[in-house]
Amino acid sequence: MGTAETGAGAKSRGVPASPTYRGVQVLRGVAACMIVLLHASENWAVATRGSDAAAWWNGTGGVDIFFVISGFVMAVSAVGKGSGGKAAWRFFERRLVRILPLYWLITTFLLVKIELGFVKSSVLQHVPLAMAICSYLLIPHWNSSGTTFPILAPGWTLSFEMFFYLCLAAALWSRKNVLVLMTVGLGFLTVAGAFRTDHWPALTVLLSPLLLEFLAGLWLGRLIQSGRGINPRLAGPLAVVALAAVWFLPLPSSHGLQRLEWGVCGMLAVYAAAVLEDRLGARIPRWSLLIGDASYSIYLSHAPLLGLYIFLLKKAHVLVPGRVRVEDEAITMLVSLVLSTVIGILVYKLVELPMNNRLRSALRLKKPVQTEAAAEV
Repeated sequence: MGTAETGAGAKSRGVPASPTYRGVQVLRGVAACMIVLLHASENWAVATRGSDAAAWWNGTGGVDIFFVISGFVMAVSAVGKGSGGKAAWRFFERRLVRILPLYWLITTFLLVKIELGFVKSSVLQHVPLAMAICSYLLIPHWNSSGTTFPILAPGWTLSFEMFFYLCLAAALWSRKNVLVLMTVGLGFLTVAGAFRTDHWPALTVLLSPLLLEFLAGLWLGRLIQSGRGINPRLAGPLAVVALAAVWFLPLPSSHGLQRLEWGVCGMLAVYAAAVLEDRLGARIPRWSLLIGDASYSIYLSHAPLLGLYIFLLKKAHVLVPGRVRVEDEAITMLVSLVLSTVIGILVYKLVELPMNNRLRSALRLKKPVQTEAAAEV
């Protein structure tokens, strides 16, 4: 596999001369904020209408952006950096250290709240042992609501992340062409998923078109590394159009078409951000990079706290059952976004970063390059 072109040849194609993609890191923050806004809108709709039917579902597109970024970053940081059993295990070990500690910590926090009766939900009044085990291991498991959400609901995306990492680790272990193996393997699994029914085991929810977004990110990373970038003058408008499409296009009625539409938009946005790195990367404000750095903490920590924000907004009479006002929804989304971002950054600085650094040191794992931090949801 090739490496990123450097010098004038790379710059002439709009391809960054360094392996650091600050624009992609910013997109991580954008994606995390979209998901926070989605859940805030959903809670507003339930609090005022009694149903989430009026929620801003376009925020789900943040997940698609995350998945494309995940594939892109793995192409840059892992593919072509070694193969065989040892390389595959070290790769997977780094991914486990990156994903599981904070997820386990917040899952445990939420589980304790549920078992002590602090979570008022008809679905999560008690967690069966099998569901708890599967939640910690990121294995999809049917719950009492008929879905496969784990205890910490956003963890459903991590099940896909972990499945992708397992497939990539297997491809690295084989010592064969990683991109070809991943294309054939993920393509086959996606086709198999088209025949899935609700009678199949819960684990088969991972056979989904979502896998193609990881694959698109892998090929996109390879494309950028090979020096094939579009004209940087076109990249900016391309990113704006792609993100606007995710934010504002009506929600398609078909789940498959929804993912095709948002996945393509996410791919175009990531591609444009990577192409613009040399031109704009150094100009990106530090605060936006910080949100990108903390995006994983924001993503995981916001869900258990949204109920508290809704409670406070009800006390402040911003949310009144039966009173449906656009300004109330806007206030709910803004307050939830600001508080979730601030708390997420604190969790990142005080918990996630120190904990992961200690684990890497204990396991003698090399500190990952900056782009590797962009891999997770």
